[in-house]
Amino acid sequence: MGKSIIKKLSIISVIIVGALIVIMCYLIKNRTIIMNEEDYLTKLKELNKYSTDITMTFKNDRITDIYKGKLVFSREKGYMLELDNGRKMIFNSDEIKVKDSIVGDEYVRKSENDKIHKFIFLEEYIKLLYTDQKLNFTVQQENETEYLILHLKINEGNDNMKTASLWVDKGKVEPKKIVVYNKDNKETIVIEYRNFDKNYNDEDTVLQ
Repeated sequence: MGKSIIKKLSIISVIIVGALIVIMCYLIKNRTIIMNEEDYLTKLKELNKYSTDITMTFKNDRITDIYKGKLVFSREKGYMLELDNGRKMIFNSDEIKVKDSIVGDEYVRKSENDKIHKFIFLEEYIKLLYTDQKLNFTVQQENETEYLILHLKINEGNDNMKTASLWVDKGKVEPKKIVVYNKDNKETIVIEYRNFDKNYNDEDTVLQ
């Protein structure tokens, strides 16, 4: 009788262990990776290239200007912003090459004099986040999409650009928009990204 009980217990133990192994394998295979706030920022920071459609809205008390176009980024070659109005700008670390295909004009200016481009390009915004301020995050739900919002204080001495926020789609881990606010917390610049492509591979053609 004793040997029979031991044998049954052994069989049950093997079945339980086998079931636990199967369950563990299933959980590992289908696990959900939980990312904290800085993980999202790190993934965006590590992007080596991308392309995206872009809408830029500039607001003041009198007028609202809207520009649409395409933005291309390559960590090796720089940025390209081509607007629907025929103006093309290529940015690198030192200068901005501007080509206006409508009037046939082409010129170069120093990038250090451009105060707006850092709020258009994702990498430039992230650099500002890592300056000397503590990272500030909030989360907001819109419809079925959850966004991580990365807040920034701007130290430019410009009342029209006092704070900003980068909205990141947590599901896709890609930017939705960057919004800049004035001293009264009103929107002055809105940069919206659409059709964000992390696998873009034609940068050699457009960044020249």
